[in-house]
Amino acid sequence: MVQLQCGSTMWYSRFNHTTRFVSAILQRATYKVGLLTIQGVSTCLYLCMDACGFHYANKDLSDDCVFEEHIEENNYNTYSRIRGGKKTFLALDNRGKSRRTQIPVSRPLGNLSGYALTLTRRWDGPKQTQCPPRRHRGKLKRPPPFHRNCQKRVHKQNQRHKRKHKKANDPKKKQRHPKARRKHDNSTTTTTEVSWDESTMSTMSTTDVEFFRSATAQEAVGRA
Repeated sequence: MVQLQCGSTMWYSRFNHTTRFVSAILQRATYKVGLLTIQGVSTCLYLCMDACGFHYANKDLSDDCVFEEHIEENNYNTYSRIRGGKKTFLALDNRGKSRRTQIPVSRPLGNLSGYALTLTRRWDGPKQTQCPPRRHRGKLKRPPPFHRNCQKRVHKQNQRHKRKHKKANDPKKKQRHPKARRKHDNSTTTTTEVSWDESTMSTMSTTDVEFFRSATAQEAVGRA
């Protein structure tokens, strides 16, 4: 169970049907077609996830706070994002704490589905119409710390994608056929004549020597 506290901190605990925490009530709102946001009702904080798959709460809506919702075959929902060829899910481990779940796009969720599956329920209790006043001014919480290995991999993938996109859309670069012959202004092709002497043939095999000798003889007959 995820709780978004007023101090912009996230608390994870096991779900208990007898106790209900107001800070654990989350509402979904449509952001764009196929995208939605998850926000705490009592604190108005957004549930966010960085490119490395680490969760955090933030008062300002950013690109990290937008998710894709997918309804699985068992009627459970999964919330994920695709970045740099990786699909990252919102997931909790068996103890109710945040679990970093990131897999390739082509790979199915498989045995990891138990950590990422969520069930939505309708809240019948009192609804809060406005956000509570904040005790702290300014920025409440920073995003997760800089993860060097993960950020390096994400940066390399972004640079590789930019270079690939730039080469594909470069109008100045024209591909030339490797076997095309160069033509002069008078539209005549140039050929290179190679003379084969005994010194050149000494470094070649017997089969190659016989081949070039027969070719030279055929050229002499053709000229005559």
